[in-house]
Amino acid sequence: MKRIIKLIVPIILALTVVLSSVPVSAMSFQAIRKNPNYRYGVDVSQWNGEEGNVDWAYLRKVGVEFAFIRIGTYHTFGGVVDSKFKQNVKGAVENGIEFGVYVYSYVYKKSDNKKCGEWVVNTLKSLGNYTKDADTIQVAYDIEDEVQANAVYYGRISKTYLTDSVRTFSKTVKNSGYIPTVYASSSFFSDYLIPDSLRKDNIKLWCAQWPYYPDTTMVKTLYDGVACDLWQFSGDAAGCDNVRIKSCIYDCNVCYNEFYDYANEDSKLRIEGLKDTYKYNAGGVKPSFSVYDGDNLLKKGKDYKLFYFRNKSVGTGMVKIIRYKNSKYIETKTALFEIIPPIKGVKTSSTYDEINIQWNKIPNVSYYQIFEYDPTDGTYSQIDTVKSNSYCDYELEEGTNYKLKIRAVYKKGDKELFGEFKKISASTKYKKVTGVSAEYLGDGQVKLNWKSKTDNCEGYEVECASNPYFSNSVTRTVNGISKCTKVCRNLKSGKTYYFKVRSFNTSGSGKTYSVDSKKVYATVK
Repeated sequence: MKRIIKLIVPIILALTVVLSSVPVSAMSFQAIRKNPNYRYGVDVSQWNGEEGNVDWAYLRKVGVEFAFIRIGTYHTFGGVVDSKFKQNVKGAVENGIEFGVYVYSYVYKKSDNKKCGEWVVNTLKSLGNYTKDADTIQVAYDIEDEVQANAVYYGRISKTYLTDSVRTFSKTVKNSGYIPTVYASSSFFSDYLIPDSLRKDNIKLWCAQWPYYPDTTMVKTLYDGVACDLWQFSGDAAGCDNVRIKSCIYDCNVCYNEFYDYANEDSKLRIEGLKDTYKYNAGGVKPSFSVYDGDNLLKKGKDYKLFYFRNKSVGTGMVKIIRYKNSKYIETKTALFEIIPPIKGVKTSSTYDEINIQWNKIPNVSYYQIFEYDPTDGTYSQIDTVKSNSYCDYELEEGTNYKLKIRAVYKKGDKELFGEFKKISASTKYKKVTGVSAEYLGDGQVKLNWKSKTDNCEGYEVECASNPYFSNSVTRTVNGISKCTKVCRNLKSGKTYYFKVRSFNTSGSGKTYSVDSKKVYATVK
């Protein structure tokens, strides 16, 4: 959050309130988003954007899903509205970005916080349709100022009193239908509040802890072990972990669950033609459907706009329907759909006792299930689960055809989303035929001998060519496994002939071959 007034406080107090941070270079928002199961957003005030004007369309484009917008500051004399508050709410809503608001507080008394809550509610109501879905909007109490810290530090009030005072604000906004949230740094939560007490009142906790390093685990708990709902992982103060979006610096946040309660949206718009599930598409899934207001079919582009979110990875996709009437914003309707993970780009290779399978990697897949067909009862049974996009089925019978099927699974919490099965048929090879020798018998004949290799092959194929590259070769078949010899006749004198042998078997999917033997040769005199 951005402070408006810089107060002079004792150095010892500043050390307890201000978060330590390590300067790092500015990062792009795209570089930060690591986990598609979480929601990523920003918080903004009149100090953000180009000369205070936030480019909301660009924020949506780079993946911002929600924003906390500063409604203003509150002092003992009353509230001061952020000069860009209304403009920012309008920009967020009309670009499908979910929003909450925060108020920067300079008060700590219960009576002042009750008035602060009432002022926030009235200011929100003045925005009409933009804030009519009260029970989907988070209202955050931003408590981080030296005013509150000094009051506790010097004993004018206790941590319990300050916590109860914050609860007074939260109860006021909750009674008007809004979702109460408290923002503070980890150290402020620990030193000046009782977060567990706030949590028991179902107040959401928004924790600020910087800096952010891409290779570190996300902060889900405060110092005393209480879980937070949101984490502000960057700040725009000098020396902190700055995040650059376009040419501007923003505070960035992660929400560990849904930011809005979509079930509580009061839109009466009706959707027809939107399916429950769609197959993953690397370019983004954009379902088509019809939108009705009562019995009236609305026209896309005239009566409403569509914005898609989370549609480029497996999981729950989202489309925002932004409804207008006579170019005036009316309401937002959120629709969810599932994106199931297909198996594509399958490639197989095999040895005499292994079948190796690879397929294209799909973002956000949790794991893959491998099933194998049992010809004795005609059913498939699961044989393994893997997280990588490859699998090796080993210790198999040589020269045997195997049927498998694979499906991808997306898992979040207790929810599992299964993709369609991809069936695969592959065969193991026979071991290489060994002991091959070539003997010139005279009269244009060469005799080939080799060792019997296996018990379950049907026979052997002998390939003969007049060059070592086996171009224009001729193949002769030897049926049966007991006969390990073949005489090649009618060969031309004065030429050297090259030979190789492989075993084979025939199944419904065609012939299965062993690896070719080493090549041998003989000269016809």
